[in-house]
Amino acid sequence: MTDQDDFKLNAEVSPAARELAEELGIDLGSLRGSGSQGRILVTDVEQAGAETQNRGDADRLTR
Repeated sequence: MTDQDDFKLNAEVSPAARELAEELGIDLGSLRGSGSQGRILVTDVEQAGAETQNRGDADRLTR
């Protein structure tokens, strides 16, 4: 990721979403935001966290 990409990502993520993503270990660069002009919101991070957990649950069930 370049400095320009990092600046763009910083401008497109709400502070609360950034904090939650850090807590959950979610890569913000992998998300597409649902907010105005593609801004990543808390709900986007929550959804990504739920999808990650569901994949982990499915993996455990197939073992």
